[in-house]
Amino acid sequence: MKIKSLFFSTIAAIVILLVSCSSFCNKGSNDKKADFSNLQEKTWQLIKVERPDKNIELDRNKMNTMHQENMFTLIFRNNNISGKGFPNNYTGQITNQNGEKISFSLIASTRMALLTDTENLLLQEDEYFQLLQKTTSWEIKDNNLILYTVDNANGKSKLIYFSK
Repeated sequence: MKIKSLFFSTIAAIVILLVSCSSFCNKGSNDKKADFSNLQEKTWQLIKVERPDKNIELDRNKMNTMHQENMFTLIFRNNNISGKGFPNNYTGQITNQNGEKISFSLIASTRMALLTDTENLLLQEDEYFQLLQKTTSWEIKDNNLILYTVDNANGKSKLIYFSK
């Protein structure tokens, strides 16, 4: 009789544990979707690009003093993205967003001439647009938005943004 009681107590404890884990795990996945909605209507400023071959850090303080605070930005609005490269405005669509997975359509941009020496730029605008188009997933870490990209030729990269 004691063995039956111990057996049923153990089964009951396992069921309670599984139900608790199930509701906790589901809560986590719902939070991720809610987190994506919190990205909307904010101006995300690129602060770093991590690539297998090089890392690029953008000095936002210096950019602000040079009136370049709107350069290399990203804004989510409904199913669209927009922002500013350097110097062009761009737009695109979110073609897939499911949990932490995300992808964008081809980026369309204006074609203004850049009146500065592009050889000294840390990040070229076309390179930035190409990275955006290769985005596969995202996460929020330490209050930063991180977009992960995959490029068969160059490996995985990260675009790291912050928002005020």
